[in-house]
Amino acid sequence: MPTYSYRCSKCEKVFDSFHSMSCTDPQYCPVCGGLGTKLLSASSVIFKGSGFYSTDYRDSGYLEAQKKDNSSESEKTTKPEKDTKQNNNSKKTTENSSTEKKSVEKKAA
Repeated sequence: MPTYSYRCSKCEKVFDSFHSMSCTDPQYCPVCGGLGTKLLSASSVIFKGSGFYSTDYRDSGYLEAQKKDNSSESEKTTKPEKDTKQNNNSKKTTENSSTEKKSVEKKAA
C-alpha cells in the first residue's frame, strides 16, 4: 500500500497517510483534526522485468559513456586472449622439444 501526503485545510500542516489506492475515506490532520487535501508527488515506481529496459531511465550522457566502456573492455579482453593462445602454443613447443631431447639422450646412452 502506498503512502500519500496531505495538507491540513486548517493549520496547513503536511502529514502522511498510509492506505490503499482505492480508499476514498477522508483523511484528517493528526494535530488539529482538520480535513486533509491530497498533495501530488513524484512517483518512485521503477518498472522491472521483461519488456522494460534499464536504459529507459538513463540520460544520453550515461548511454554514451557505457558504450565507450563496453568497447574498450571488449578490446582489452580480445587482445590478451590472442596473446595467451600464442604463449600457450610456444610453451607446448618448448615442452615438446625438451621431452624429445630427453628421449634422444636416453636412446644415445
